[in-house]
Amino acid sequence: MKSHATILEWMRQDFPSVYRDMRRTEEEPRFEGGLHAVNPEEHFYGATLGALESLVANARGIKDPTRRGQIIATLEATLEAIKQDKPWEPVSTDDDDDF
Repeated sequence: MKSHATILEWMRQDFPSVYRDMRRTEEEPRFEGGLHAVNPEEHFYGATLGALESLVANARGIKDPTRRGQIIATLEATLEAIKQDKPWEPVSTDDDDDF
């Protein structure tokens, strides 16, 4: 059995966006169901950040140096493809988006 505090810490480390949602105050808006307009840009942005969080969490389980190297090489190639796909601006990450 793990304590509530242990689970919260695990969520904070491995899934920061879920952790932030879990810690949200009651005054903050929550989607309660039904239809709503979806902004494609926001959808893709959120989905991409979620995928990156999942990637980091899964990569922590890979101990073999060769496999880790393969993942890093693939990530570097993927990053270059993303950079070349559309214009982008360098920004600094804020503490809330750390993986």
